[in-house]
Amino acid sequence: MAARKKAQPAPKPRKTYPSRPERISMAEQKIERLEKLNASRRDLIARSEAKLNDRKAALARTEAQLDKEIRKRDRLIAIEKDPDGRTAANRQARAAEKAEVAQVIKLMREKGMSLSDIESLLNQ
Repeated sequence: MAARKKAQPAPKPRKTYPSRPERISMAEQKIERLEKLNASRRDLIARSEAKLNDRKAALARTEAQLDKEIRKRDRLIAIEKDPDGRTAANRQARAAEKAEVAQVIKLMREKGMSLSDIESLLNQ
């Protein structure tokens, strides 16, 4: 048997170079496609910025809530440490105030004045 030669495929015809009007048309199509692409990207960026702004606002709210809860916890811890429900500074301020009132009462008694006498002096 004789060796068979493989049939070679027919050569593809060469693609013709587009004419100037065809190239202009292709360029216009590419411009339209790129304009649509850019518009969709601008829209995506705008939506992303809106989401980002919403998330920033939500973060600010939750940070404020966190600060408030931390202050609340610290205040409750301070009250828990003080059985009277007052801090040491409050106790000292009240003690100083009581001492002043006691001194005023003592001076009133020494001078022989009553509360109505002091009230009339203050109203003058």
